[in-house]
Amino acid sequence: MAQERPQTLAELCAKKYKDQAIWFLNGFWEEGLDTEANTVWDYIEHFIKLDKLQEPPKGADGNELDMFWSAKFLEDKDEAIPAMKRKEALRTIDHDNNGKMAAIEYLMWKYNKTVQQVMDSPQGENREKIEAAQQKMEEVQTALADVSEKLAAQKEALDQNNKATAANNKATAANNKATAANNKATAANNKATAANNKATAANNKATAANNKATAANNKATAANNKATAANNKATAANNQATANNNAATEANNSAKAANQKATQENNDASAANMKATADNKAAQAANEAATATNNAKMAEVAAAKKANEAAVEQVRIANAALLEAEAELKAARAEQEAQEAAYNAKIKELEEKSQQGGTVSRGKAANELAQLKSEDPLPLRRAKITTDAAIRKVEAQTKEAHEKIAEGERKQAELNAVEAELAQAKAELDRTKQELDRTQQELERTKQELDRTAAELERTKQELDRTAAELDRTRQELERTAAELERTRQELERTGAELERTVSELEAAQADLETKMVEAAQELEEAKKASGVAYGSIYWMERELFEADKSLARARQKYDHSKPFTFVWKQ
Repeated sequence: MAQERPQTLAELCAKKYKDQAIWFLNGFWEEGLDTEANTVWDYIEHFIKLDKLQEPPKGADGNELDMFWSAKFLEDKDEAIPAMKRKEALRTIDHDNNGKMAAIEYLMWKYNKTVQQVMDSPQGENREKIEAAQQKMEEVQTALADVSEKLAAQKEALDQNNKATAANNKATAANNKATAANNKATAANNKATAANNKATAANNKATAANNKATAANNKATAANNKATAANNKATAANNQATANNNAATEANNSAKAANQKATQENNDASAANMKATADNKAAQAANEAATATNNAKMAEVAAAKKANEAAVEQVRIANAALLEAEAELKAARAEQEAQEAAYNAKIKELEEKSQQGGTVSRGKAANELAQLKSEDPLPLRRAKITTDAAIRKVEAQTKEAHEKIAEGERKQAELNAVEAELAQAKAELDRTKQELDRTQQELERTKQELDRTAAELERTKQELDRTAAELDRTRQELERTAAELERTRQELERTGAELERTVSELEAAQADLETKMVEAAQELEEAKKASGVAYGSIYWMERELFEADKSLARARQKYDHSKPFTFVWKQ
């Protein structure tokens, strides 16, 4: 039975968004709303979208938006209205003054229709037939939506089941791979354990070798200490010998000095003896005195051995003085030679001048030459002779002093060489001791390192043992996982088969509903041909068919969804 016509705008506003839109399209279809039908559809879709966001959300079962969401609707769909004008527009739209905006109120405002025009608008002469078709269409759409939803859910479940099966297969393969890796790791761990045991044995062997080397080093150190003691003793003996030699050298030098002095005195005594030949007794007495003096000097020589070093130093000092005197004498001799050379050069020059030039100059030169030659050269010659004799004497004394110094230095060098050899031997023994000490320390460090290595190897062994146990636990876990994966695979196969049966049943139900949709579409086409048609209702039902057709597989779709929906109402 056809529903009663609403008597007030409030009753009309209480209808669902869809019914409000159909009423408006029916009433004004042939007044230009036929071209706005798709726009009105979009408005209703937006009403439903915003209604789902307000409290309480009703969605498609709703009928109006509160003021907040009404303002949001105007902001989205009527951007040309400034924000300050929206409140004024909402007051104009809200005809029943309930502070909310129904879809029919918005459409009245949007398309400039009055309340009376809306309430009196025609709704078609075949309302009962339209409502029956609409009810049948709604039943088909509801069933189709339910089947499509279930089919989609079943297909999704089937897809997830297939993915789960693939994942299970992948997990099984990964588990098998992990098992193989675990077995490989177990083998590697066993190999590492064997290597660790071998390393431990090698470390123990190295420790034994290190202990043996340490014992050998201790023995070598003891030998070195003994050699060092012998070297120290030899060094002390050498030092004593050096001291004795120095004392002997000093005594010898003193004896030489006393001997030289005695020799000089003996020479003087001989001269006195030769001079006193006439008085033999006096000479004998003097000779005895000289002999006594000589004996005394000989005694002094024995006592003066200890003064050898001092005497050598004195000889060096004396030698330095002789060298200085020799240098002075040679300088004087050079000066004398220079004077003599100048004298001879001057004579030669005057002789040449007396032979050349004018009479006056020759005469003057001859006079100067005669005067120069008349000078006595004897003092210069005598001085040269004296200087030469002094030089020869000093050179003889210097030579003798050098010989004495050389002899003392030779002996000193010999002793120094022995001392150096002993010092070198001591240094070598010291180096040997240091090397042995370093070797001892190195052996000790090696022992400590070997001990650390042994401890590390023991820790490694324990870790390998723990790893072996963990690998065994992992193997058992992998075996349990493999069994669980196998059970899951079987369960997934059963579920997949069940889902495929369900999908087949739902696809059959969907095909049946598609047939009913086709029948409903045919009925709508028949309804279009009648007089007084409510085109808004038919448009809405056909648009719903168009939207429902989107959910079907592409091969089963009856509409071309690459283009906007077009409603043909004029034949």
